[in-house]
Amino acid sequence: MPSLSPTITEANIARCLKKEGDQVAPGEVLCEETDKGTVEMECMEEGYLAKIIHGDGAKEIQVGEVIAINVEDKADLDKFKYFIYLSFIHE
Repeated sequence: MPSLSPTITEANIARCLKKEGDQVAPGEVLCEETDKGTVEMECMEEGYLAKIIHGDGAKEIQVGEVIAINVEDKADLDKFKYFIYLSFIHE
């Protein structure tokens, strides 16, 4: 989850605009995220959306947490079909 501002520590995903398997390119909007307002989150790299970790309606996602996994090659999509992401937060 990217930081929306210097004071934001967490945000929510209102809705995803891409689905797993979709080809994505830099500048394309992946999802809309919210804190106090709605902001479009753009893709930074070209590839394919292999796995959505936090999807529509996800709440209280910490800045820096993985929200999706992209792969460069379409052939790599199957490697993430049954992938389960485990997040461990250290305090």
